[in-house]
Amino acid sequence: MGQYWRESQGFIQSDLAFRLGKIILQYDAVYPISSVGSYNSSLYLSALQTLLTTCNELIHNNDFEFPLRDSYFNILTPITQSNQFGLHQGMIIENTFGSNRPKCSVLLNHLRNAMSHPTITDHESKDAGSGYTSLNEGEVITKYLFVNRSAQNTHQVIKIVLTVNELRSLTIALSKFLAQPFQQRWNNSWNGETFDTNIFDHAA
Repeated sequence: MGQYWRESQGFIQSDLAFRLGKIILQYDAVYPISSVGSYNSSLYLSALQTLLTTCNELIHNNDFEFPLRDSYFNILTPITQSNQFGLHQGMIIENTFGSNRPKCSVLLNHLRNAMSHPTITDHESKDAGSGYTSLNEGEVITKYLFVNRSAQNTHQVIKIVLTVNELRSLTIALSKFLAQPFQQRWNNSWNGETFDTNIFDHAA
């Protein structure tokens, strides 16, 4: 799944993104977020880490046709503008990297670093390293903290808080975004707004 050179339009990774989105929708249909004993958050986190890693690679190695800035998903817009990823300024509780209005792609990269390079031990410490952790407000987890600290400059840090609902929305949005090449392969009229259940039948 990680061999980008095997398909000139990234269909392999796109297929995986499509499947992850379908798995989340199927799980949520059986176990709503509010249900007792559900593992929605764990599923979202697992899927999100894969999707963020894939998304980061696609942005930095865009050697094939991929809709990074089409009419529906524009990953290069600032988070303060309307975006389909549900990212907004209120999610950032601390940021010394620079702009408090980063592009969606930049914020997604920070989240990717927090999830892919976890070293965090005490999220309440001002010197907490990169990583992520749940924020307990009772018996049920409702929020997650993501910290990305620069390895070159430890004074550069960004802290992002996502609710479980925001975590789900972002994961689904990324799945739709990355699934575009695969969906368009089977349905040229797909507009990115919904999953085309017919093409799911083509998945191996």
